[in-house]
Amino acid sequence: MKRFVRIALCLVATVVLGDLLARYIAGLPYEMSPLTDSIQFVLRAVGLKRLDNVDDVETLTLVFILLSSIVATGLILWLAIRGGRALLARVGK
Repeated sequence: MKRFVRIALCLVATVVLGDLLARYIAGLPYEMSPLTDSIQFVLRAVGLKRLDNVDDVETLTLVFILLSSIVATGLILWLAIRGGRALLARVGK
């Protein structure tokens, strides 16, 4: 039960912090070169050569920003937890 609560807390923290990061990034101008290049890469990876509706690019951009922010936040939290455990193990000796 204790492990389940810890995992649930980490997942909630990841999603909330990832959403906050996505909202910050979405507030930046879309004309940033790395952002547009990464969106084009994802579109090519999915297999879309061109979109039928130009408005879909904005939606795909927001979804891409949200998912990548959640993944990056999860990775950072996981590394912080692992580092904190290693530090506590080292100090406890």
